[in-house]
Amino acid sequence: MDDFPRTKVGGISVSRIVIGTNWFLGYSHISRAKDKFIKEYQTREHIADILKVFLQDGIDTIMSPMPGVDPISRTVFCHI
Repeated sequence: MDDFPRTKVGGISVSRIVIGTNWFLGYSHISRAKDKFIKEYQTREHIADILKVFLQDGIDTIMSPMPGVDPISRTVFCHI
């Protein structure tokens, strides 16, 4: 399979689809109950499994609130 289409932003090659982290971090933008459900469901392993699927298709750009500080960059990438 060919790599997913890419573009350059600030001279850096990024995939043209960006992986969002709202559901990884528990932000549903619907209700507190939905946020709670997401937080209880999402484990490191679940998130790592999802990210593996993206990475297998060449989608390797992720948008996260605070790089290096948020739970995604602190805990997930060591499991991939």
